[in-house]
Amino acid sequence: MDYPIWVGTFWGSTVEVPALSLTVPPGVPGIVMQTPLQNGVVISDVPGPTGGILIKSANGAFILVNDTGIFIQNGKGASIVMTGPVVNVNQGALTILGT
Repeated sequence: MDYPIWVGTFWGSTVEVPALSLTVPPGVPGIVMQTPLQNGVVISDVPGPTGGILIKSANGAFILVNDTGIFIQNGKGASIVMTGPVVNVNQGALTILGT
């Protein structure tokens, strides 16, 4: 290839920036894809519980995988949280303890 290809878009103001893009602070490596209906994917190198990989739907359902654990919510109240050897379903309705 002899010439670089510019890929992307221009945001005229902060109002035009997709909401999920604000979850990755400036200077931290990350990838954000979000549709106009607010479905999105975030891959972020933010350390701790706010980093990792997030897949989010417009109705609030999401899957988050990071150093803290794996979190799944359906956006309507049901959840599965896996942290360490523990699996917690629906905020303690069922808890499975590993050995």
